[in-house]
Amino acid sequence: AAELAIAQANMNEGDIADATAALLAANLAALADNAPDAAAAQLALEPHANFVGEDADLSLPIFENVGQDGLARFDFTIPDVPLALFENTGFGPTILVGDEILSDRISLMFSRTMNQVTGLILPEAVAIQNPITLEVSQTHVDVMWSIRGDAVLPLVVGATTVSVLLDGDPVPGATMTLSGDSRFGDATSVVQITGLATTQAAGALASALVLGDPVAASVARVDLAAAIAAIPPTPPVPFICHLHTNDPNVAQGDADGDGTGDPCDNCRFAANGLTVGDLGGNMQRDTDADGFGNVCDPDLDNNGVVNFGDFVRFQAGWGTSNPDLDFNGDGVVNFGDLSILSNYMFGVPGENPAP
Repeated sequence: AAELAIAQANMNEGDIADATAALLAANLAALADNAPDAAAAQLALEPHANFVGEDADLSLPIFENVGQDGLARFDFTIPDVPLALFENTGFGPTILVGDEILSDRISLMFSRTMNQVTGLILPEAVAIQNPITLEVSQTHVDVMWSIRGDAVLPLVVGATTVSVLLDGDPVPGATMTLSGDSRFGDATSVVQITGLATTQAAGALASALVLGDPVAASVARVDLAAAIAAIPPTPPVPFICHLHTNDPNVAQGDADGDGTGDPCDNCRFAANGLTVGDLGGNMQRDTDADGFGNVCDPDLDNNGVVNFGDFVRFQAGWGTSNPDLDFNGDGVVNFGDLSILSNYMFGVPGENPAP
Protein backbone atom coordinates (compact mmCIF):
# COMPACT_ATOMS: atom_id res chain seq x y z
CA ALA A 1 0.00 0.00 0.00
CA ALA A 2 2.88 2.34 0.80
CA GLU A 3 4.44 1.68 -2.62
CA LEU A 4 1.17 2.58 -4.30
CA ALA A 5 0.69 5.62 -2.11
CA ILE A 6 3.88 7.33 -3.31
CA ALA A 7 4.07 5.96 -6.86
CA GLN A 8 5.17 8.65 -9.31
CA ALA A 9 5.91 8.52 -13.02
CA ASN A 10 9.61 8.45 -13.99
CA MET A 11 10.31 11.72 -15.81
CA ASN A 12 12.97 12.79 -18.26
CA GLU A 13 13.78 16.48 -18.73
CA GLY A 14 11.07 16.95 -21.36
CA ASP A 15 8.46 15.33 -19.14
CA ILE A 16 9.45 17.56 -16.24
CA ALA A 17 9.17 20.66 -18.39
CA ASP A 18 5.75 19.63 -19.67
CA ALA A 19 4.53 18.71 -16.19
CA THR A 20 5.83 21.98 -14.76
CA ALA A 21 4.08 23.99 -17.48
CA ALA A 22 0.85 22.07 -16.94
CA LEU A 23 1.10 22.56 -13.18
CA LEU A 24 1.71 26.30 -13.61
CA ALA A 25 -1.31 26.60 -15.89
CA ALA A 26 -3.47 24.65 -13.45
CA ASN A 27 -2.24 26.77 -10.56
CA LEU A 28 -2.99 30.01 -12.37
CA ALA A 29 -6.45 28.75 -13.25
CA ALA A 30 -7.02 27.76 -9.62
CA LEU A 31 -5.87 31.17 -8.43
CA ALA A 32 -8.36 32.84 -10.78
CA ASP A 33 -11.18 30.54 -9.70
CA ASN A 34 -10.28 30.98 -6.06
CA ALA A 35 -10.55 34.74 -5.99
CA PRO A 36 -13.14 35.98 -3.46
CA ASP A 37 -15.22 37.36 -6.30
CA ALA A 38 -15.38 33.89 -7.88
CA ALA A 39 -16.70 32.32 -4.68
CA ALA A 40 -19.19 35.15 -4.31
CA ALA A 41 -20.30 34.63 -7.91
CA GLN A 42 -20.89 30.92 -7.25
CA LEU A 43 -23.02 31.72 -4.23
CA ALA A 44 -24.91 34.34 -6.21
CA LEU A 45 -25.75 31.82 -8.93
CA GLU A 46 -26.72 28.85 -6.75
CA PRO A 47 -29.18 28.40 -3.88
CA HIS A 48 -27.24 28.18 -0.64
CA ALA A 49 -27.62 27.98 3.10
CA ASN A 50 -26.19 30.51 5.52
CA PHE A 51 -23.84 29.11 8.15
CA VAL A 52 -24.30 30.97 11.44
CA GLY A 53 -21.81 29.00 13.53
CA GLU A 54 -18.28 29.69 14.74
CA ASP A 55 -14.83 28.08 14.59
CA ALA A 56 -15.66 25.82 17.52
CA ASP A 57 -18.53 24.27 15.56
CA LEU A 58 -16.14 22.92 12.90
CA SER A 59 -13.40 20.30 13.11
CA LEU A 60 -10.76 18.46 11.10
CA PRO A 61 -12.54 16.73 8.20
CA ILE A 62 -12.35 13.01 7.56
CA PHE A 63 -10.47 12.47 4.28
CA GLU A 64 -11.26 9.61 1.92
CA ASN A 65 -9.65 9.03 -1.47
CA VAL A 66 -12.40 7.05 -3.17
CA GLY A 67 -11.20 7.42 -6.75
CA GLN A 68 -11.55 4.47 -9.09
CA ASP A 69 -10.42 3.74 -12.62
CA GLY A 70 -11.76 6.51 -14.78
CA LEU A 71 -12.81 8.91 -12.02
CA ALA A 72 -10.72 10.73 -9.43
CA ARG A 73 -12.63 11.60 -6.26
CA PHE A 74 -11.74 13.12 -2.89
CA ASP A 75 -14.32 13.24 -0.09
CA PHE A 76 -13.83 15.43 2.99
CA THR A 77 -16.49 15.26 5.71
CA ILE A 78 -17.08 17.13 8.95
CA PRO A 79 -19.72 14.87 10.50
CA ASP A 80 -22.71 15.70 12.67
CA VAL A 81 -22.86 19.46 12.53
CA PRO A 82 -26.07 20.77 14.15
CA LEU A 83 -28.67 21.68 11.55
CA ALA A 84 -29.58 24.71 13.67
CA LEU A 85 -26.29 26.30 12.56
CA PHE A 86 -27.60 26.59 8.99
CA GLU A 87 -30.30 29.02 7.96
CA ASN A 88 -32.23 29.07 4.67
CA THR A 89 -31.47 25.45 3.82
CA GLY A 90 -34.57 25.04 1.72
CA PHE A 91 -35.14 21.66 3.34
CA GLY A 92 -38.75 20.65 3.94
CA PRO A 93 -40.37 20.08 7.35
CA THR A 94 -38.93 16.56 7.23
CA ILE A 95 -35.35 16.11 6.03
CA LEU A 96 -35.12 13.44 3.36
CA VAL A 97 -32.38 11.24 1.99
CA GLY A 98 -30.51 13.20 -0.67
CA ASP A 99 -31.25 16.64 0.75
CA GLU A 100 -28.18 18.82 0.29
CA ILE A 101 -27.38 22.46 -0.32
CA LEU A 102 -24.32 24.64 -0.87
CA SER A 103 -23.19 26.58 2.21
CA ASP A 104 -21.55 29.96 2.53
CA ARG A 105 -18.66 31.11 4.81
CA ILE A 106 -16.96 27.69 5.03
CA SER A 107 -14.36 26.60 2.47
CA LEU A 108 -11.58 24.07 1.97
CA MET A 109 -8.23 25.45 0.77
CA PHE A 110 -5.42 23.44 -0.84
CA SER A 111 -1.99 25.07 -0.78
CA ARG A 112 1.62 24.07 -1.42
CA THR A 113 5.10 25.49 -1.01
CA MET A 114 5.23 29.31 -0.95
CA ASN A 115 1.47 29.40 -0.33
CA GLN A 116 0.54 28.42 -3.87
CA VAL A 117 -3.23 27.95 -3.71
CA THR A 118 -4.45 25.12 -5.91
CA GLY A 119 -8.03 24.85 -4.72
CA LEU A 120 -10.64 26.73 -2.72
CA ILE A 121 -13.89 24.82 -2.58
CA LEU A 122 -17.24 25.46 -0.93
CA PRO A 123 -19.01 22.61 0.89
CA GLU A 124 -22.54 21.31 0.99
CA ALA A 125 -24.70 20.58 4.02
CA VAL A 126 -25.82 17.00 3.41
CA ALA A 127 -28.57 14.96 5.06
CA ILE A 128 -27.35 12.03 7.18
CA GLN A 129 -28.92 8.57 6.91
CA ASN A 130 -28.27 5.88 9.50
CA PRO A 131 -26.92 2.85 7.58
CA ILE A 132 -28.55 0.45 10.03
CA THR A 133 -32.01 1.88 10.68
CA LEU A 134 -32.14 3.99 7.47
CA GLU A 135 -33.41 6.81 9.68
CA VAL A 136 -32.56 10.32 8.43
CA SER A 137 -31.34 12.69 11.12
CA GLN A 138 -33.61 15.66 11.64
CA THR A 139 -31.15 17.53 13.86
CA HIS A 140 -27.69 17.16 12.26
CA VAL A 141 -26.07 17.28 8.82
CA ASP A 142 -22.65 16.48 7.41
CA VAL A 143 -20.56 19.30 5.99
CA MET A 144 -19.10 17.63 2.92
CA TRP A 145 -16.80 18.34 0.03
CA SER A 146 -17.04 15.71 -2.72
CA ILE A 147 -14.48 16.71 -5.34
CA ARG A 148 -14.52 14.72 -8.56
CA GLY A 149 -12.98 14.35 -11.99
CA ASP A 150 -10.97 17.20 -13.46
CA ALA A 151 -11.53 19.32 -10.36
CA VAL A 152 -9.16 16.94 -8.49
CA LEU A 153 -6.23 17.23 -10.93
CA PRO A 154 -4.48 20.44 -9.77
CA LEU A 155 -5.01 19.94 -6.05
CA VAL A 156 -2.12 17.76 -4.82
CA VAL A 157 1.49 17.52 -6.04
CA GLY A 158 3.87 16.44 -3.30
CA ALA A 159 3.15 17.75 0.20
CA THR A 160 -0.07 19.78 0.13
CA THR A 161 -1.75 21.50 3.07
CA VAL A 162 -5.52 21.27 3.29
CA SER A 163 -7.23 23.74 5.62
CA VAL A 164 -10.81 24.44 6.60
CA LEU A 165 -11.47 28.19 6.43
CA LEU A 166 -14.27 30.19 8.01
CA ASP A 167 -14.75 33.62 6.45
CA GLY A 168 -11.32 33.16 4.85
CA ASP A 169 -9.44 32.44 8.10
CA PRO A 170 -8.08 28.99 9.07
CA VAL A 171 -10.13 27.08 11.64
CA PRO A 172 -7.81 26.07 14.51
CA GLY A 173 -7.02 22.35 14.48
CA ALA A 174 -8.66 21.78 11.10
CA THR A 175 -5.57 21.39 8.90
CA MET A 176 -4.09 18.21 7.39
CA THR A 177 -1.33 17.30 4.95
CA LEU A 178 -1.81 15.21 1.83
CA SER A 179 0.93 13.76 -0.35
CA GLY A 180 0.96 12.19 -3.79
CA ASP A 181 0.13 13.43 -7.27
CA SER A 182 -3.47 14.07 -8.21
CA ARG A 183 -2.59 14.60 -11.89
CA PHE A 184 -1.91 10.93 -12.60
CA GLY A 185 -3.65 7.58 -12.16
CA ASP A 186 -7.00 9.03 -11.10
CA ALA A 187 -5.23 10.49 -8.05
CA THR A 188 -5.09 7.10 -6.34
CA SER A 189 -1.57 7.85 -5.04
CA VAL A 190 -2.82 10.68 -2.81
CA VAL A 191 -2.83 9.85 0.91
CA GLN A 192 -3.06 11.73 4.17
CA ILE A 193 0.24 11.85 6.02
CA THR A 194 0.92 12.31 9.72
CA GLY A 195 4.04 12.48 11.85
CA LEU A 196 7.33 14.30 11.46
CA ALA A 197 9.07 11.64 9.32
CA THR A 198 6.31 11.45 6.72
CA THR A 199 5.91 15.22 6.63
CA GLN A 200 9.64 15.74 6.07
CA ALA A 201 9.82 13.05 3.38
CA ALA A 202 6.78 14.48 1.58
CA GLY A 203 8.32 17.95 1.72
CA ALA A 204 11.58 16.63 0.28
CA LEU A 205 9.67 14.93 -2.54
CA ALA A 206 7.78 18.12 -3.32
CA SER A 207 11.01 20.15 -3.43
CA ALA A 208 12.68 17.59 -5.72
CA LEU A 209 9.75 17.67 -8.12
CA VAL A 210 9.74 21.47 -8.22
CA LEU A 211 13.51 21.57 -8.82
CA GLY A 212 13.35 18.82 -11.44
CA ASP A 213 15.83 16.62 -9.61
CA PRO A 214 14.95 12.97 -10.46
CA VAL A 215 17.69 11.53 -8.22
CA ALA A 216 16.52 13.44 -5.14
CA ALA A 217 12.92 12.61 -6.03
CA SER A 218 13.75 8.91 -6.18
CA VAL A 219 15.42 9.02 -2.76
CA ALA A 220 12.49 10.99 -1.31
CA ARG A 221 10.01 8.43 -2.64
CA VAL A 222 11.86 5.63 -0.87
CA ASP A 223 12.01 7.67 2.36
CA LEU A 224 8.30 8.48 2.16
CA ALA A 225 7.40 4.84 1.50
CA ALA A 226 9.41 3.78 4.56
CA ALA A 227 7.85 6.49 6.73
CA ILE A 228 4.33 5.55 5.69
CA ALA A 229 5.03 1.85 6.23
CA ALA A 230 6.29 2.62 9.76
CA ILE A 231 3.03 4.27 10.79
CA PRO A 232 1.18 1.91 13.19
CA PRO A 233 -2.11 0.68 11.76
CA THR A 234 -5.16 2.56 12.96
CA PRO A 235 -7.27 0.32 15.19
CA PRO A 236 -10.80 -0.29 13.92
CA VAL A 237 -13.32 2.22 15.22
CA PRO A 238 -16.41 0.72 16.83
CA PHE A 239 -19.66 1.48 15.08
CA ILE A 240 -20.88 4.80 16.42
CA CYS A 241 -24.61 5.27 16.47
CA HIS A 242 -24.14 9.01 16.07
CA LEU A 243 -26.92 9.31 13.50
CA HIS A 244 -29.77 8.67 15.90
CA THR A 245 -31.88 11.80 16.20
CA ASN A 246 -32.67 11.41 19.89
CA ASP A 247 -29.33 10.21 21.27
CA PRO A 248 -25.96 11.09 19.72
CA ASN A 249 -24.33 8.20 21.62
CA VAL A 250 -21.21 10.23 22.30
CA ALA A 251 -19.90 7.50 24.60
CA GLN A 252 -20.24 4.89 21.82
CA GLY A 253 -22.22 2.61 24.14
CA ASP A 254 -22.62 -0.94 22.81
CA ALA A 255 -23.83 -3.10 25.68
CA ASP A 256 -23.95 -6.38 23.75
CA GLY A 257 -20.75 -5.80 21.79
CA ASP A 258 -22.36 -6.53 18.43
CA GLY A 259 -20.94 -3.49 16.65
CA THR A 260 -24.20 -1.54 16.60
CA GLY A 261 -24.41 1.37 19.05
CA ASP A 262 -27.08 1.16 21.74
CA PRO A 263 -29.37 4.02 20.60
CA CYS A 264 -29.98 2.41 17.21
CA ASP A 265 -29.71 -1.23 18.32
CA ASN A 266 -33.11 -2.91 18.36
CA CYS A 267 -31.71 -5.51 20.77
CA ARG A 268 -29.31 -3.75 23.13
CA PHE A 269 -28.56 -6.87 25.19
CA ALA A 270 -28.60 -9.59 22.52
CA ALA A 271 -26.15 -9.61 19.62
CA ASN A 272 -27.69 -8.92 16.22
CA GLY A 273 -25.57 -6.07 14.94
CA LEU A 274 -23.04 -4.89 12.44
CA THR A 275 -20.17 -7.17 13.45
CA VAL A 276 -21.97 -9.95 15.37
CA GLY A 277 -25.26 -11.03 13.86
CA ASP A 278 -27.76 -13.68 14.92
CA LEU A 279 -27.27 -17.37 14.12
CA GLY A 280 -28.36 -16.77 10.53
CA GLY A 281 -25.90 -13.89 10.15
CA ASN A 282 -28.75 -11.37 10.08
CA MET A 283 -28.37 -7.80 11.27
CA GLN A 284 -31.18 -6.07 13.19
CA ARG A 285 -33.73 -8.63 11.91
CA ASP A 286 -37.24 -7.55 12.94
CA THR A 287 -39.80 -9.56 11.00
CA ASP A 288 -42.89 -8.13 12.74
CA ALA A 289 -41.54 -4.56 12.42
CA ASP A 290 -42.38 -3.62 16.01
CA GLY A 291 -39.02 -2.02 16.73
CA PHE A 292 -37.58 -4.99 18.62
CA GLY A 293 -35.26 -7.42 16.87
CA ASN A 294 -36.37 -11.05 16.73
CA VAL A 295 -33.51 -12.20 18.92
CA CYS A 296 -34.95 -10.27 21.88
CA ASP A 297 -38.66 -10.28 21.00
CA PRO A 298 -40.62 -13.41 22.01
CA ASP A 299 -43.62 -11.11 22.65
CA LEU A 300 -45.63 -12.63 19.83
CA ASP A 301 -48.95 -10.95 20.64
CA ASN A 302 -47.26 -7.55 21.11
CA ASN A 303 -48.92 -6.85 24.44
CA GLY A 304 -45.66 -5.71 26.02
CA VAL A 305 -44.91 -8.78 28.14
CA VAL A 306 -43.78 -12.33 27.38
CA ASN A 307 -46.18 -14.84 28.92
CA PHE A 308 -48.13 -18.04 28.29
CA GLY A 309 -50.12 -16.42 25.48
CA ASP A 310 -46.86 -16.09 23.54
CA PHE A 311 -45.89 -19.66 24.43
CA VAL A 312 -49.15 -20.99 22.92
CA ARG A 313 -48.48 -19.14 19.68
CA PHE A 314 -44.90 -20.38 19.67
CA GLN A 315 -45.95 -23.99 20.26
CA ALA A 316 -48.33 -23.85 17.29
CA GLY A 317 -45.44 -23.00 14.99
CA TRP A 318 -42.97 -25.58 16.30
CA GLY A 319 -40.82 -27.07 13.55
CA THR A 320 -41.93 -24.54 10.94
CA SER A 321 -39.99 -21.70 9.34
CA ASN A 322 -42.38 -19.02 10.58
CA PRO A 323 -40.08 -15.96 10.59
CA ASP A 324 -41.76 -14.29 13.57
CA LEU A 325 -41.17 -17.40 15.72
CA ASP A 326 -37.62 -17.93 14.49
CA PHE A 327 -35.99 -15.75 17.11
CA ASN A 328 -32.37 -16.75 16.47
CA GLY A 329 -32.59 -16.48 12.68
CA ASP A 330 -31.39 -20.00 11.84
CA GLY A 331 -34.38 -20.68 9.58
CA VAL A 332 -36.37 -23.10 11.74
CA VAL A 333 -38.45 -22.87 14.93
CA ASN A 334 -36.75 -25.21 17.38
CA PHE A 335 -35.13 -25.55 20.81
CA GLY A 336 -32.82 -22.59 20.20
CA ASP A 337 -35.86 -20.35 19.87
CA LEU A 338 -37.56 -22.02 22.84
CA SER A 339 -34.52 -21.16 24.95
CA ILE A 340 -34.84 -17.47 24.01
CA LEU A 341 -38.55 -17.48 24.85
CA SER A 342 -37.84 -19.14 28.21
CA ASN A 343 -35.21 -16.52 29.07
CA TYR A 344 -37.68 -13.72 28.43
CA MET A 345 -40.69 -15.37 30.11
CA PHE A 346 -42.55 -12.80 32.23
CA GLY A 347 -40.15 -10.14 31.02
CA VAL A 348 -40.48 -7.47 28.36
CA PRO A 349 -39.07 -7.51 24.82
CA GLY A 350 -35.82 -5.68 24.19
CA GLU A 351 -34.64 -5.70 27.80
CA ASN A 352 -31.87 -7.79 29.35
CA PRO A 353 -33.16 -11.37 29.48
CA ALA A 354 -33.05 -13.49 32.60
CA PRO A 355 -29.74 -15.35 33.06
